[in-house]
Amino acid sequence: MANTLKEKVILLSTLKAINKVVTPKLSELGFLYSGKRDPISWGYSRIYKDAEQHIYFEKISSNPNRIRFVLGTSVSLETASYKRFAKELPPLGMEYTDEASLCEALNILTEIIIKQGLSWLDVMSTPDVRPSAEMNALFMNTLAGRAERFIQAYNLNYSQPNFVELLQDIVREQSLNGEKEADWEFIMDASAALGEYIRNNLGGEWADYMVHKMPGIVNIGEKQNIRANPIFWISRYWGRPYYDPYELRKMINGVTNLSR
Repeated sequence: MANTLKEKVILLSTLKAINKVVTPKLSELGFLYSGKRDPISWGYSRIYKDAEQHIYFEKISSNPNRIRFVLGTSVSLETASYKRFAKELPPLGMEYTDEASLCEALNILTEIIIKQGLSWLDVMSTPDVRPSAEMNALFMNTLAGRAERFIQAYNLNYSQPNFVELLQDIVREQSLNGEKEADWEFIMDASAALGEYIRNNLGGEWADYMVHKMPGIVNIGEKQNIRANPIFWISRYWGRPYYDPYELRKMINGVTNLSR
């Protein structure tokens, strides 16, 4: 009974601090307090374009005196924790010991959201472009000829040192910098070409993998745990070519480093 009462006092004091520090700053930007999604989180939301943007301040049940935030939108599966924007801060959240230090932590986190997080939310307020299970199956069933068709259409060669950059530029141009509705025939052709580039340069073979039958290249560099999913990479780049983490070169570099 005593522990339960203590927990309620902690949660009430957290909400009090959040209302004192966070609400005034976020309300100026159109965010309204949206309540709790669980006992140890406090949310804000606003409408931006056709998306709902979410900000959640949360604790970890095993670390009740730490607080952090998570960002997300209604049109993307991507989320971002405060560590994406403040790598120098503790990985489990900012620690506090009393109301004053809690308010200080909340002020720091809110400033990070305003200065860096809002731009991320705006980027993620355009809908994800991701292949459905049916599209993944169609892709694997119609691989034959797709890569060669793409290579010939755009005069590419797998031995070109800037192959990935050229392919990336083509995707960006075809998507009108993310403004055009997904052209799945083009995306599948480009994905096949990117997969063949991986096979030509790093090895591996096409296969469905994981429970959800993700289509991709497996056994890259003769390592069973190294895989790549070209249609996932290409489709999400189609939707957000201006978002640096989706750059195809970064995906290829990551697989290359792991396969060595």
